[in-house]
Amino acid sequence: LRDWLADFRADRSIRRTLPAVLAEIGTARAADALVRQLRRRDPEVSEEVIEALFKIRIRNEEVRFRERDIMPEIRGWVDGACRAVEAGTKPGFRPLFLLLGLLYPHEDVSQALQNYAEGTKRAVDCALELLENVLPKPVTDIVLPLLEDAPPAEKARTARRILKSLK
Repeated sequence: LRDWLADFRADRSIRRTLPAVLAEIGTARAADALVRQLRRRDPEVSEEVIEALFKIRIRNEEVRFRERDIMPEIRGWVDGACRAVEAGTKPGFRPLFLLLGLLYPHEDVSQALQNYAEGTKRAVDCALELLENVLPKPVTDIVLPLLEDAPPAEKARTARRILKSLK
C-alpha cells in the first residue's frame, strides 16, 4: 500500500483512498508509511494523509509521532498559510489542528478545532485559549497569530513576521 500511495502514476482516486485503509489498519508500520508520505508534501493526498494519521492517533494511544517528523510539516503548513494570507486568501485551518493533534493532547486539540470551526468570537477565543494552554510557546508564537481574528492587513503583517521567524 505504501508503494501505491507514493506512486504518482497510480490512479488518483486509489491514492486518495489508501490513507483511510492504512488508518483502519492502524499499526505503527501503517503510521510510518503515512508519515513518509506526509513528508513528501504531495498535494494530491496530503489532506487524506493528515486525516488518516489523526485517526490512528485517536484510535491507538501506543502509536507516537516524533516531533522531528511532524514539526517540519506544521511549519510548512504555517508557511503556506502565511503566503495565502499575504495573497488575500483564507486558508483552511483543519489540517493545522490535526497536525497539532499528532504531537499534543488530541482531545484538547479536537476541542479547540470544534470551537474554532464554530466561528463565533467567543468560541474562537476559547479555542485560542485552549491551544495557548496546550502548545509549547514556540509553537503558539507561530500558530496563534494566524488563527486570531484580525483585519486582513494586520494578518498580512503578522504573516510576514512569522515567515521571517521560520527561516
